[in-house]
Amino acid sequence: MREIIIYLSDDGKVFTDELECGEYEFKLSHPHISEIEFYDIDGQMLSIDNENYFESLEKICDKADEIRIPTEDARKELFELRDMISLPCAMDDIDSIGTWLYWRSLLDEGFVKK
Repeated sequence: MREIIIYLSDDGKVFTDELECGEYEFKLSHPHISEIEFYDIDGQMLSIDNENYFESLEKICDKADEIRIPTEDARKELFELRDMISLPCAMDDIDSIGTWLYWRSLLDEGFVKK
């Protein structure tokens, strides 16, 4: 006999991997994350890989020098994601919608509003 574990999302989709199911449900319940634009130091847009959603967002936040947040819903969802998977970027200063630039000095670093 073979035992198979399946994971069932809230909308009924079946998964054999718990992380894939969790990522799928997160995307369904956080539709505004996709409205946020991330850019690297060269001004190139960073894209989210839907196959490795959480890992992709971690890497993007680590490389982002500019974050454009269009709505308050998107900002709230970004912070929910940050708290859920411990995103590496210092987003504590992002307190409103708009364009945020990463600032570095010898003593401090973080995002400042453009």
